[in-house]
Amino acid sequence: MIYRREFKYLVPNELLTPIRNVLKPFISLDDFAMQRDKKEYTVRSIYYDTKSMQYYLEKIEGYKIRKKIRIRGYNNLLGEKVVFLEIKRKYENFNMKNRSPVLYGDLEELFATGNIEDLVLSNKISDKRTIDGKRFFYNMNSNSLMPTVLVVYDREAFFGKLDRSIRITFDKNLRSMGFPKLKDLYREDVLVPTEPNHFVLELKFNLGFPEWLQNIVSCFNLNRVAFSKYSNCIDIQNKYDPIFNVNTYKFRNSVFTN
Repeated sequence: MIYRREFKYLVPNELLTPIRNVLKPFISLDDFAMQRDKKEYTVRSIYYDTKSMQYYLEKIEGYKIRKKIRIRGYNNLLGEKVVFLEIKRKYENFNMKNRSPVLYGDLEELFATGNIEDLVLSNKISDKRTIDGKRFFYNMNSNSLMPTVLVVYDREAFFGKLDRSIRITFDKNLRSMGFPKLKDLYREDVLVPTEPNHFVLELKFNLGFPEWLQNIVSCFNLNRVAFSKYSNCIDIQNKYDPIFNVNTYKFRNSVFTN
């Protein structure tokens, strides 16, 4: 389980290059991003919620303790892809994450059979990854969770040179699709842009917020925001998809019967 604090800033696109340049002396490129031609990668997540949109509403209403349930994959559908069953929990200003790896090609069977021990990529039943998979499906089944939105964005990721617990990401080109199926995780053709003129700057750290990073935030007059990619993409889908009820934020019954 990973614990860390997380600060977010919604920043105009024109500041991306200046901020990156000022950060350069203090940061190193993420190893995963280093392998990519553009030195960035694409993050893809199918989020799940209750029929009454409980997790969405908890974010809108400002609950300090809340969680998100999602399947996360990366880049495009080439080769044998590993995806992750994730639970992200927020406690006040701290975040922690449970994640369990599985092959994308096994997702349909896993959801149909619940065969966590055989399909989660783990060496033994007591392995943490298996336990996290059981946690994921406990939340799925006990709360009758359904897929609500596919959230996709392109990420530049860095670590602090002197403290690798410091992680800095630029999340760009945020886009989404409502009511995805498992097979939609790698789709691009139907995605709707969200915040096309801004990117999300995320600063993550385990210990204190370093002075050099505070100075950069102050230099660009960045204001910390409680930005949720999930809830913002839900709001965008409300504008385009009549299945979302914008007054109650509840699904129409037909979504679950068709």
